[in-house]
Amino acid sequence: MYYKKLIIYGFAFCVAGFFLFRCVSKSEKPAQVFDRRAAEADYLTKRSEYNSKLYRRIDKADGDSLSRAEEQFRLGLEEALSLALKESHFSGEGSITIETLFPGIGNDMLDGLVLKKDSSTRIFHTTTNLFNEYFRGKDGKDFSGGLSSDHFEIIFMYAFQSEARVNNYSFFKLSAPDSIKAYGMLAQLGQGDSSFPPQYIYVFVAMKNFIYMAEIDLKTPVAEIPKCRLLFDSLFHLPNQSPTNSDSSSSSVDFDPYKNYYKCYIGEFKHHPQFPKIKQKMQSIADYLINPNSK
Repeated sequence: MYYKKLIIYGFAFCVAGFFLFRCVSKSEKPAQVFDRRAAEADYLTKRSEYNSKLYRRIDKADGDSLSRAEEQFRLGLEEALSLALKESHFSGEGSITIETLFPGIGNDMLDGLVLKKDSSTRIFHTTTNLFNEYFRGKDGKDFSGGLSSDHFEIIFMYAFQSEARVNNYSFFKLSAPDSIKAYGMLAQLGQGDSSFPPQYIYVFVAMKNFIYMAEIDLKTPVAEIPKCRLLFDSLFHLPNQSPTNSDSSSSSVDFDPYKNYYKCYIGEFKHHPQFPKIKQKMQSIADYLINPNSK
């Protein structure tokens, strides 16, 4: 009798264990691996789809409903882009750079999110694939041979400025681990060329899967370099002339006052008393973009 009860209890225990295992197995679903490339493709598809839908409604809808639709589409794009940037250092932070889906100013910004770090600093982040996709063939720019200071004027403008041009006054390669590229630029903004002392710092960091940038408003312009101002004024007030009107010995001379002003700063800023502090600021921002959690 005792052995019979033992067998019955043992069988019941096995049956209960079997069903318990089945229940636990069903409740434990395998963790899904995040697919960044799929999220990027979804964002690009939505961007094209929303633009098409909006353009088809421009001549049919009234202004209020069109504005509501545009805002809804833009928020949808921001959500899709936030998902693509799920693994970014600044995951879940920032607003989409695209200011409007309507044609015109603010429509053609680099795909990414921008957030404010403090009152003078803005951070931009995007994926490497979205960055390359945006600039592929844009304005005749080809980055396959590497990035130059001329490229970065365009890059920083499309990341941060919808209504201003970024003019390079000095450009530096910054310290970073071997697998990471980091650059800094001293710049000034203008509707076109600028003849004012620089007031902005831009920093660019390229990692394996993400691009990070920063824009820092120094609030007060860097002290003017007298030599550069004298050069600009002397060329600006010259009578209209061009190399084609000069003799052959001076045919390679460039009389453009703005280009020479920038070149002067590029050559002279390393001797400027504010150079060490500006360069250190660039490096500290680059370090932060590389590892925001570092002390």
